[in-house]
Amino acid sequence: MQVVAMDRDDGGLSATADVTIRLLQAGNNIPCNNGPVGNTNSHFCTPRLEKQRLLIRACDRGSAGHSAPFTFRLPDDAALRRHWRVTALNGTHAYLSMAVHYIQAAVHHVRILITDNGTDPQSQQVQLRVIVCPCSTRGHCKVEVDRMEGMPTVASALGIILGTLGAIGLILIIVFCRLAHSKPAKTGDTPDTIPLRNTA
Repeated sequence: MQVVAMDRDDGGLSATADVTIRLLQAGNNIPCNNGPVGNTNSHFCTPRLEKQRLLIRACDRGSAGHSAPFTFRLPDDAALRRHWRVTALNGTHAYLSMAVHYIQAAVHHVRILITDNGTDPQSQQVQLRVIVCPCSTRGHCKVEVDRMEGMPTVASALGIILGTLGAIGLILIIVFCRLAHSKPAKTGDTPDTIPLRNTA
């Protein structure tokens, strides 16, 4: 490009210079992750089901010479590599799968390192949110249902039952006591000793 510098004074002096700019590694951006691809399982069953895997996709907003093919790998973490496996499908996609038969049911955050193919390779560590859960025979995730608001707990239900039984028992005691006090007192007289009423 050509740059012109001019003096503000009335003399109007100016100077012109040619400036050359060289762009190196143009468009070599850090790889990004588009997350799991649609129509794939959003969870993993534990114990592991056969052929269960999650398809992930990488992208790069840079030029074609500095993007695909990407390499996918797990970081240098022994626990992570013991439980998970990453297998490349092509230059832009890879599969995440369980490397062991059983993983504790929970929400796991699996870290994956994605690297582009530039002359100065750029890497990005992404974190995938993966749900591991016990499954039905059809492979559907079983999720515990939270207690509904307003529903009594076992302790409160037991307290209600005991309170009701106690109130009923107290009412019965009061009724029996009143019946016992309302009966006439027994005397030692027998029908033979009671004098006949004078009918005359």
